[in-house]
Amino acid sequence: MIDILTAFALAFLADATDVERLRQTAPTCLTTTTARDQLGAARAAANKYSVRPELLLGIASRETCHGARLIAREKSGHYSCGVGQVTNLTGGPCEAFTLTVIGGYLESARVLNAFAMVCKGDEHCALTGYAGGFYLISYCRKNAHAHCGIPSDYLARAARIRGW
Repeated sequence: MIDILTAFALAFLADATDVERLRQTAPTCLTTTTARDQLGAARAAANKYSVRPELLLGIASRETCHGARLIAREKSGHYSCGVGQVTNLTGGPCEAFTLTVIGGYLESARVLNAFAMVCKGDEHCALTGYAGGFYLISYCRKNAHAHCGIPSDYLARAARIRGW
């Protein structure tokens, strides 16, 4: 409940310039209202899990164009859920909370933080893990593949958003 209240407070207090800059990075996906909600949720989740909010917003931009209720069925049969398309490794369906704006950002931040700890703070490694788990981290250390470029795209999107 505290996370939800924090997100609402941060959304309410968000500077109009920050909201408009975020909206301009995805004008077909975000209105001023949805940009404010996304910004507040990303900042609350980033604060809780010690990650940068613009990384969460960059991930959401690439994965779902900031769509909170999106569900994808992976080749493995698992479901990827919410704004950051975090894969539910339990094999079950997406939980309702992860399909909300704040729930999706909290789950994305939790997973990104976990990979950051495993990667000893190496942001590119953490984003690679976020994009494809430990397999992709290992694979990209030895090989070049289109999926190995996903972290660079996350970072480029985060840099555009960071224009705040």
